Amino acid sequence: MYTNKYLLKEITAKWDVLNSGMSRKKLRRSLRKCKYEEGLRHSLGMSYPLDMDEFKTDRDKKKYLRSLKPHLKHLVKAYNYGSAKFRLPLTEKFLFDIENRIEPDLFNGNAHYRTMGVRPSGASTTPPYPAKIQSEMDKFLRFTKKAYNMIMKKHKYFCFPDLAALVHLHILRIHPFEDGNGRLARMLHNFILFEKGFPPIMIEQGEKVDYHSHLDDAVLGYEERKSKLKPVQKDSVRLLYRFNRGKISDGEKHFYDYVSSKLNVALDNVLGSKY
Repeated sequence: MYTNKYLLKEITAKWDVLNSGMSRKKLRRSLRKCKYEEGLRHSLGMSYPLDMDEFKTDRDKKKYLRSLKPHLKHLVKAYNYGSAKFRLPLTEKFLFDIENRIEPDLFNGNAHYRTMGVRPSGASTTPPYPAKIQSEMDKFLRFTKKAYNMIMKKHKYFCFPDLAALVHLHILRIHPFEDGNGRLARMLHNFILFEKGFPPIMIEQGEKVDYHSHLDDAVLGYEERKSKLKPVQKDSVRLLYRFNRGKISDGEKHFYDYVSSKLNVALDNVLGSKY
Protein backbone atom coordinates (compact mmCIF):
# COMPACT_ATOMS: atom_id res chain seq x y z
CA MET A 1 0.00 0.00 0.00
CA TYR A 2 1.41 3.39 -1.05
CA THR A 3 -1.41 5.92 -0.61
CA ASN A 4 -2.16 7.69 2.67
CA LYS A 5 -4.34 5.25 4.62
CA TYR A 6 -7.05 7.81 5.42
CA LEU A 7 -7.38 8.84 1.77
CA LEU A 8 -7.43 5.20 0.72
CA LYS A 9 -10.10 4.44 3.33
CA GLU A 10 -12.28 7.22 1.89
CA ILE A 11 -11.75 5.93 -1.66
CA THR A 12 -12.59 2.37 -0.59
CA ALA A 13 -15.82 3.47 1.12
CA LYS A 14 -16.96 5.28 -2.03
CA TRP A 15 -15.97 2.33 -4.21
CA ASP A 16 -18.07 0.05 -1.99
CA VAL A 17 -21.09 2.34 -2.42
CA LEU A 18 -20.57 2.49 -6.19
CA ASN A 19 -20.30 -1.28 -6.49
CA SER A 20 -23.15 -2.17 -4.13
CA GLY A 21 -26.51 -3.02 -5.65
CA MET A 22 -25.24 -2.69 -9.23
CA SER A 23 -24.40 -5.54 -11.59
CA ARG A 24 -20.94 -5.65 -13.13
CA LYS A 25 -22.43 -5.01 -16.57
CA LYS A 26 -24.43 -2.01 -15.36
CA LEU A 27 -21.41 -0.62 -13.50
CA ARG A 28 -19.19 -0.83 -16.59
CA ARG A 29 -21.90 0.89 -18.62
CA SER A 30 -22.11 3.64 -15.99
CA LEU A 31 -18.34 4.12 -15.93
CA ARG A 32 -18.22 4.35 -19.72
CA LYS A 33 -20.32 7.51 -19.44
CA CYS A 34 -17.41 9.25 -17.73
CA LYS A 35 -15.90 12.03 -19.82
CA TYR A 36 -13.01 9.91 -21.04
CA GLU A 37 -12.64 11.87 -24.28
CA GLU A 38 -12.28 15.11 -22.32
CA GLY A 39 -9.62 13.35 -20.25
CA LEU A 40 -7.79 12.30 -23.42
CA ARG A 41 -7.77 15.92 -24.61
CA HIS A 42 -6.16 16.98 -21.35
CA SER A 43 -3.67 14.09 -21.63
CA LEU A 44 -2.79 15.26 -25.12
CA GLY A 45 -2.34 18.77 -23.77
CA MET A 46 0.38 17.46 -21.44
CA SER A 47 2.37 16.40 -24.49
CA TYR A 48 1.40 19.16 -26.90
CA PRO A 49 0.92 22.63 -25.34
CA LEU A 50 -2.54 24.06 -25.91
CA ASP A 51 -1.80 27.60 -24.68
CA MET A 52 -3.46 29.72 -27.34
CA ASP A 53 -1.89 32.96 -26.09
CA GLU A 54 1.46 32.04 -27.64
CA PHE A 55 0.11 32.31 -31.21
CA LYS A 56 0.36 35.67 -32.93
CA THR A 57 -2.60 35.22 -35.27
CA ASP A 58 -5.89 33.30 -35.29
CA ARG A 59 -4.70 31.61 -38.48
CA ASP A 60 -1.66 30.15 -36.70
CA LYS A 61 -3.88 29.06 -33.81
CA LYS A 62 -6.35 27.25 -36.07
CA LYS A 63 -3.54 25.61 -38.03
CA TYR A 64 -1.98 24.27 -34.83
CA LEU A 65 -5.31 22.95 -33.50
CA ARG A 66 -5.95 21.18 -36.81
CA SER A 67 -2.54 19.54 -36.54
CA LEU A 68 -3.55 18.02 -33.17
CA LYS A 69 -6.74 16.36 -34.43
CA PRO A 70 -4.96 13.24 -35.75
CA HIS A 71 -3.20 12.82 -32.38
CA LEU A 72 -6.52 12.96 -30.52
CA LYS A 73 -8.02 10.52 -33.00
CA HIS A 74 -5.14 8.10 -32.36
CA LEU A 75 -5.66 8.44 -28.59
CA VAL A 76 -9.37 7.69 -28.87
CA LYS A 77 -8.65 4.60 -30.99
CA ALA A 78 -6.01 3.42 -28.52
CA TYR A 79 -8.39 3.96 -25.58
CA ASN A 80 -11.28 2.14 -27.26
CA TYR A 81 -9.04 -0.79 -28.20
CA GLY A 82 -7.37 -0.93 -24.79
CA SER A 83 -10.53 -0.67 -22.70
CA ALA A 84 -11.95 -3.66 -24.60
CA LYS A 85 -8.78 -5.79 -24.58
CA PHE A 86 -7.13 -4.90 -21.27
CA ARG A 87 -6.58 -7.64 -18.74
CA LEU A 88 -4.33 -7.89 -15.71
CA PRO A 89 -1.54 -8.78 -15.24
CA LEU A 90 0.05 -6.28 -17.62
CA THR A 91 2.02 -7.73 -20.55
CA GLU A 92 4.68 -6.40 -22.89
CA LYS A 93 2.55 -7.31 -25.91
CA PHE A 94 -0.31 -5.14 -24.65
CA LEU A 95 2.06 -2.19 -24.18
CA PHE A 96 3.25 -2.54 -27.76
CA ASP A 97 -0.34 -2.85 -29.05
CA ILE A 98 -1.36 0.40 -27.33
CA GLU A 99 1.79 2.26 -28.33
CA ASN A 100 1.21 1.23 -31.96
CA ARG A 101 -2.16 2.97 -31.76
CA ILE A 102 -0.97 6.06 -29.91
CA GLU A 103 1.90 6.64 -32.36
CA PRO A 104 0.94 4.80 -35.59
CA ASP A 105 2.98 7.12 -37.81
CA LEU A 106 6.11 6.63 -35.70
CA PHE A 107 5.98 2.84 -35.39
CA ASN A 108 3.97 1.77 -38.44
CA GLY A 109 2.58 -1.20 -36.50
CA ASN A 110 5.97 -2.32 -35.16
CA ALA A 111 6.37 -0.67 -31.75
CA HIS A 112 9.71 -1.19 -30.03
CA TYR A 113 11.65 0.21 -27.13
CA ARG A 114 13.66 3.34 -27.83
CA THR A 115 17.17 3.07 -29.20
CA MET A 116 18.43 6.49 -28.14
CA GLY A 117 18.93 8.36 -24.89
CA VAL A 118 16.36 10.95 -23.78
CA ARG A 119 16.04 13.64 -21.13
CA PRO A 120 12.45 14.81 -20.53
CA SER A 121 12.19 18.59 -20.40
CA GLY A 122 12.66 19.91 -16.86
CA ALA A 123 13.39 16.47 -15.38
CA SER A 124 15.95 16.11 -12.57
CA THR A 125 16.91 12.59 -13.64
CA THR A 126 17.75 10.81 -16.88
CA PRO A 127 15.72 7.72 -17.87
CA PRO A 128 17.62 4.43 -18.28
CA TYR A 129 19.91 4.15 -21.28
CA PRO A 130 18.53 2.07 -24.19
CA ALA A 131 20.68 -0.95 -23.29
CA LYS A 132 19.00 -1.09 -19.85
CA ILE A 133 15.38 -0.66 -20.95
CA GLN A 134 14.59 -4.34 -21.54
CA SER A 135 15.96 -5.28 -18.12
CA GLU A 136 14.05 -2.42 -16.44
CA MET A 137 10.82 -3.37 -18.18
CA ASP A 138 11.25 -7.04 -17.31
CA LYS A 139 11.61 -6.16 -13.61
CA PHE A 140 8.71 -3.72 -13.79
CA LEU A 141 6.36 -6.23 -15.43
CA ARG A 142 7.48 -8.97 -13.04
CA PHE A 143 6.60 -6.81 -10.05
CA THR A 144 3.21 -5.72 -11.43
CA LYS A 145 2.34 -9.40 -11.92
CA LYS A 146 3.52 -10.22 -8.40
CA ALA A 147 1.53 -7.32 -6.92
CA TYR A 148 -1.58 -8.28 -8.89
CA ASN A 149 -1.39 -11.91 -7.69
CA MET A 150 -0.92 -10.74 -4.10
CA ILE A 151 -3.92 -8.41 -4.30
CA MET A 152 -6.14 -11.13 -5.75
CA LYS A 153 -4.96 -13.80 -3.32
CA LYS A 154 -5.54 -11.63 -0.26
CA HIS A 155 -8.66 -9.91 -1.68
CA LYS A 156 -7.11 -6.49 -1.06
CA TYR A 157 -8.98 -4.80 -3.90
CA PHE A 158 -8.40 -1.40 -2.30
CA CYS A 159 -4.78 -1.74 -3.50
CA PHE A 160 -5.71 -1.51 -7.20
CA PRO A 161 -5.53 2.32 -7.23
CA ASP A 162 -1.96 1.99 -5.91
CA LEU A 163 -1.11 -0.55 -8.61
CA ALA A 164 -2.50 1.83 -11.25
CA ALA A 165 -0.41 4.71 -9.87
CA LEU A 166 2.70 2.52 -9.74
CA VAL A 167 2.31 1.64 -13.43
CA HIS A 168 1.79 5.35 -14.23
CA LEU A 169 4.93 6.39 -12.35
CA HIS A 170 7.32 3.73 -13.58
CA ILE A 171 6.33 3.87 -17.24
CA LEU A 172 7.31 7.54 -17.09
CA ARG A 173 10.44 6.82 -15.06
CA ILE A 174 11.69 4.23 -17.55
CA HIS A 175 10.41 6.17 -20.59
CA PRO A 176 10.61 3.00 -22.69
CA PHE A 177 9.41 4.42 -26.01
CA GLU A 178 10.66 7.17 -28.27
CA ASP A 179 7.39 9.09 -27.91
CA GLY A 180 3.94 8.75 -26.34
CA ASN A 181 5.12 7.62 -22.88
CA GLY A 182 3.02 10.13 -20.93
CA ARG A 183 -0.14 9.37 -22.87
CA LEU A 184 0.53 5.64 -22.45
CA ALA A 185 1.13 5.93 -18.69
CA ARG A 186 -2.03 7.94 -18.04
CA MET A 187 -4.07 5.57 -20.22
CA LEU A 188 -2.77 2.44 -18.46
CA HIS A 189 -3.58 4.04 -15.10
CA ASN A 190 -7.21 4.37 -16.16
CA PHE A 191 -7.40 0.92 -17.74
CA ILE A 192 -6.47 -0.64 -14.38
CA LEU A 193 -8.99 1.51 -12.51
CA PHE A 194 -11.75 0.78 -15.01
CA GLU A 195 -11.04 -2.96 -14.99
CA LYS A 196 -11.66 -3.04 -11.22
CA GLY A 197 -14.77 -0.87 -11.12
CA PHE A 198 -13.20 2.54 -10.47
CA PRO A 199 -13.87 5.63 -12.61
CA PRO A 200 -11.00 7.08 -14.66
CA ILE A 201 -9.00 9.97 -13.24
CA MET A 202 -8.52 13.24 -15.10
CA ILE A 203 -5.41 15.39 -14.77
CA GLU A 204 -6.24 18.66 -16.48
CA GLN A 205 -3.81 20.45 -18.73
CA GLY A 206 -3.81 23.45 -16.39
CA GLU A 207 -2.24 21.22 -13.74
CA LYS A 208 0.71 20.35 -15.96
CA VAL A 209 3.35 22.10 -13.85
CA ASP A 210 2.03 20.62 -10.60
CA TYR A 211 1.72 17.15 -12.13
CA HIS A 212 5.25 17.22 -13.55
CA SER A 213 6.60 18.49 -10.23
CA HIS A 214 5.04 15.57 -8.33
CA LEU A 215 6.25 13.16 -10.98
CA ASP A 216 9.81 14.51 -10.96
CA ASP A 217 10.01 14.39 -7.16
CA ALA A 218 8.75 10.79 -7.19
CA VAL A 219 11.30 9.64 -9.77
CA LEU A 220 14.08 11.48 -7.96
CA GLY A 221 13.03 9.91 -4.66
CA TYR A 222 12.99 6.45 -6.22
CA GLU A 223 16.46 6.93 -7.75
CA GLU A 224 17.91 8.19 -4.46
CA ARG A 225 16.40 5.21 -2.65
CA LYS A 226 17.82 2.86 -5.28
CA SER A 227 21.29 4.43 -5.01
CA LYS A 228 21.47 3.43 -1.33
CA LEU A 229 21.01 -0.26 -2.11
CA LYS A 230 24.01 -2.55 -2.30
CA PRO A 231 24.96 -3.65 -5.86
CA VAL A 232 23.65 -7.15 -5.26
CA GLN A 233 20.28 -5.71 -4.11
CA LYS A 234 19.66 -3.54 -7.19
CA ASP A 235 18.16 -6.43 -9.13
CA SER A 236 15.73 -7.25 -6.33
CA VAL A 237 12.20 -6.46 -7.48
CA ARG A 238 10.99 -6.57 -3.87
CA LEU A 239 13.51 -3.95 -2.70
CA LEU A 240 13.10 -1.70 -5.72
CA TYR A 241 9.32 -1.40 -5.66
CA ARG A 242 8.45 -2.05 -1.98
CA PHE A 243 4.66 -2.33 -1.86
CA ASN A 244 4.78 -0.54 1.49
CA ARG A 245 4.33 3.20 2.15
CA GLY A 246 6.85 3.15 4.97
CA LYS A 247 9.61 1.93 2.64
CA ILE A 248 9.33 4.52 -0.15
CA SER A 249 10.54 8.12 -0.45
CA ASP A 250 8.53 11.24 0.39
CA GLY A 251 8.48 12.16 -3.30
CA GLU A 252 6.88 8.82 -4.17
CA LYS A 253 4.33 9.19 -1.35
CA HIS A 254 3.31 12.65 -2.59
CA PHE A 255 2.83 11.37 -6.14
CA TYR A 256 0.63 8.48 -4.98
CA ASP A 257 -1.44 10.81 -2.82
CA TYR A 258 -1.74 13.30 -5.69
CA VAL A 259 -3.15 10.81 -8.22
CA SER A 260 -5.30 9.13 -5.55
CA SER A 261 -6.87 12.49 -4.76
CA LYS A 262 -7.86 12.66 -8.44
CA LEU A 263 -9.57 9.29 -8.06
CA ASN A 264 -11.38 10.54 -4.97
CA VAL A 265 -12.77 13.46 -7.01
CA ALA A 266 -13.74 11.12 -9.87
CA LEU A 267 -15.67 8.90 -7.43
CA ASP A 268 -17.51 11.95 -6.09
CA ASN A 269 -18.49 12.93 -9.63
CA VAL A 270 -19.78 9.45 -10.52
CA LEU A 271 -21.67 9.04 -7.24
CA GLY A 272 -23.14 12.50 -7.64
CA SER A 273 -24.53 11.62 -11.06
CA LYS A 274 -25.77 8.24 -9.80
CA TYR A 275 -27.74 9.68 -6.90
